[in-house]
Amino acid sequence: LMLTHDWPSQLAQFLTEREGMPFAWGTNDCVTFAADWVRLATGRDVFTAEHDSALSAAREIEKRGGLLKAVTAVLGEPTEGAQRGDVALIDMEGRDALGVVQGIYVAGPGEHGLMLVDRDQIKASWRLNA
Repeated sequence: LMLTHDWPSQLAQFLTEREGMPFAWGTNDCVTFAADWVRLATGRDVFTAEHDSALSAAREIEKRGGLLKAVTAVLGEPTEGAQRGDVALIDMEGRDALGVVQGIYVAGPGEHGLMLVDRDQIKASWRLNA
């Protein structure tokens, strides 16, 4: 995957658009959030949601061997040293979630809009311009 030349401004716009968008299974959950960013940043569609609830999302993730395995199958092996614009697997309140690295934070969808989690919660990350 290759990032578009204007990905930094696209990232800023993407996060601004998602700022007030509440979490919603299948449309604005951690997986669809990360996949939407990959599509915007690279032009490549890497995931189509087949879930619309916590239960169907859990089943879909389990079917794919967990988030780490599922993302690695699509984006390749995780890379060291997460950078701005990377997709990251994070620990969010004791469970795995996906987000987009935005400097010292990782952004992802939360109950009332964009949530920022400290980058020390990153368990793995994938560089889009590798």
